[in-house]
Amino acid sequence: MNILFQNIFIAIIGLFAVVFLVKKFIWNPKKQNSKSCGSDSCGC
Repeated sequence: MNILFQNIFIAIIGLFAVVFLVKKFIWNPKKQNSKSCGSDSCGC
């Protein structure tokens, strides 16, 4: 029974990790500020 609980616990942690990564990078990524200074297309 102990191995079953360990597997369920690892599956839940893995699911949370995947959801976190999808939410952070794919679902709503941060938009770059178009007014920031840089070497290309400087808007200063």
